[in-house]
Amino acid sequence: MKIHHTVTLSEPVSSHLSTYTSHLNTPRPVKAEFDGLLKAVDGQLGDEELQNVKELKMYMLEDEGAWALGENFINFLGRILHDKSLPPAARVHLLNLLSVATTKDDFILILHQDRREHVIMNYADDVDRLPTEEQTALSLMFANMFDQNGSSEWLLYISEWQSPHNNMPISNIRVTTKVAVNALLADSAEMQDRGTAIMYNLAVKEVKTVVSIAFYRHE
Repeated sequence: MKIHHTVTLSEPVSSHLSTYTSHLNTPRPVKAEFDGLLKAVDGQLGDEELQNVKELKMYMLEDEGAWALGENFINFLGRILHDKSLPPAARVHLLNLLSVATTKDDFILILHQDRREHVIMNYADDVDRLPTEEQTALSLMFANMFDQNGSSEWLLYISEWQSPHNNMPISNIRVTTKVAVNALLADSAEMQDRGTAIMYNLAVKEVKTVVSIAFYRHE
């Protein structure tokens, strides 16, 4: 059984989780996140990367399927997430957009593109060294990935590879747990809510019950 629960502005993250409530800001429209992303990377993206942004818009705003995203889309994600010459705002806006995209049932196809390079998970493995605003956006994305069966199962993969940060073996489940613990230990109640949601969903996966939290809505 899968339980969906969408959060409104003053509602607890889950009606059957009494241990915490959600402290949410007003959701920002998806279009505003695209505007913020383009402003943050102004003049620093090539033609192919700008095309990737257009494709992501088609996927999210025109209800196109994941087929609208080119084969090099994961390279675009890697550039934004790992290129430290780009401002943190670029990564925050991109992560916020991906947090919305996770609620689409074919988001798993994007994740499958990342099986070789581990672009997303290598970035997330460094969560405790990221600026606070990036940690916050990343925790939202991971919490929302439990909205769909495919992406939630992807978070639990145990196949290992070497971390580019310290050459230690890591896996999707290890990184997911790290993101959750980092959020739980944060000073902000918002981060703690998201960490609790991730840990809850990890715990109930054994009985195939998921509570998903939607902090953003399509507009």
